[in-house]
Amino acid sequence: MITRVILAALLPLCAAAQLQTFAVAGGAMTPLGTLHDLGSAAPGDTIVARFWVRNSTAAPASLVTLGVAGTGFALAGYPPLPYTLAPSATVDFTVRFAPTATGGFSASLAVNGVVTLLRGTGLAAATVFLEGEDGSPELLRTGATIDFGRIERNSSSAHRVRLGNHSGERLRIATIRVQGPSFRGPIGVNAPLWLENGRSAVFEVYFEPRTAGPDNGTLDIDGRRFPLLGTGLEIPFPAISIRTEPGAMQVRLRIELEAPARRAGAGEVSLELRSAAGFDPTVFFLPVSSRFAPFTVKEGDTRARFGDREEIVFQTGTTAGTLLLTARLAEQSDQVTIPIAPAKVEFESVKALRSGSQIEVQIVGYDNTRTAAQLAFTFYDAKDAAVSPGSIQLDAGADFRRYFENSTTGGAFSLRAVFPVAGRIADIVSVEVELANSQGATRSGRLRLP
Repeated sequence: MITRVILAALLPLCAAAQLQTFAVAGGAMTPLGTLHDLGSAAPGDTIVARFWVRNSTAAPASLVTLGVAGTGFALAGYPPLPYTLAPSATVDFTVRFAPTATGGFSASLAVNGVVTLLRGTGLAAATVFLEGEDGSPELLRTGATIDFGRIERNSSSAHRVRLGNHSGERLRIATIRVQGPSFRGPIGVNAPLWLENGRSAVFEVYFEPRTAGPDNGTLDIDGRRFPLLGTGLEIPFPAISIRTEPGAMQVRLRIELEAPARRAGAGEVSLELRSAAGFDPTVFFLPVSSRFAPFTVKEGDTRARFGDREEIVFQTGTTAGTLLLTARLAEQSDQVTIPIAPAKVEFESVKALRSGSQIEVQIVGYDNTRTAAQLAFTFYDAKDAAVSPGSIQLDAGADFRRYFENSTTGGAFSLRAVFPVAGRIADIVSVEVELANSQGATRSGRLRLP
């Protein structure tokens, strides 16, 4: 094959002397002489040899002609010609040797009229094919990568490799070796083996990753090396779902998997209150008093575990809004929302006490709207008649607003009201309390004084 016409005869000798050619291999440069051996390759394989041309003078010099002539040899990677090199500058090119048969090959390499004889040898060797899923063969040249793709760890993927003998003679294949911690083979053949002309042998190479991440290996056939590549993927978890069992102020939560887990892992569930009323520190998981709760899953589990339990409890708090629950386990996640509707004030306890000439009323409760305002107290005698002056009204809206703005307990509050009594305090036997917010009024019912 002639890849470029060589015009060496037209060049003056001084032009050729200005440039030096070097063979580059393994980071070392060797001046090119009259003969250079590119080595040996099997038919179908390619040897790529790299060369440098350097201007060894103190003046600019031109690379005018560059060519290689000979069957099995080809020139590549050279610049457009003519090409001018500054003093001490270099330019590189490559020569590819791909023998078409066994035996010796030669070619002439000319650089500005300086000619070097290139030699190469075609070795009798098996042709290597990678079989596709449909059985169709793909020719593999030495150095070609066999890619197994991406598979789950602890699983297996195989490639079939076919060795064909088209050399015209009987071949001995001395070694077939698979290297790499996640690769196994050859399966189906044992080396050394003899391969008759026109016959083939098939074996398999397996990729079996034990960890997630990229893996590399090598298939070596009588010194011809083929890189192996594969990526192990982490075993996925089944889809997860949050299940809740609502209560008055506390909710039980568990996390279920739609199928048994095929590996162990750890995740986390979080709790978030979204409310226009503001932050509520009483919303958290028990007993950790946090809005985040870790959980674990073992191989074979269909429910997550919070420590040694399959469920966890969280407080819904004392603020109207929406609770957002988010569970994450590796690549799986689930979200659930729980609405906390605005409600009337809730009384947790109401007490009334006589103390000397006054009556004290103590209220503990919560207002999830934080809009409590109008208070009413009505005292009664032994005949259930309202004691003068009747219902005592109080607008405490401003006091409640100030309290909630500085509160660290969400919508919870405690209230103490003291009423001086003129006259016989013993005649007052009960009291009724009413407190209204934006959702309506809450009454305590009659509370007898001790």
